[in-house]
Amino acid sequence: MIYKLFISLLFLVTIIVCSFWYNKSEKHNNEIIKVSINLINNCELYDKAFMVKAFPSNKTTKFKDKKAVMFLTRSSKIKGKR
Repeated sequence: MIYKLFISLLFLVTIIVCSFWYNKSEKHNNEIIKVSINLINNCELYDKAFMVKAFPSNKTTKFKDKKAVMFLTRSSKIKGKR
């Protein structure tokens, strides 16, 4: 009987700890941060021809003086486009 109670308590504590950890990681991933991207242009195209797109928010921005600045969540991915 004591073993069943101990195993049940251990299982309950494990679930509580995992849920707190999951909530903390979700909060960290959804935090808004300032992202600065520098352009290194090794081709013949003008710098104005390039832009950056963020996923999954689909935000886009163009380069100005070889820099692009965006405010995104930590879990966002970015991709360069021309």
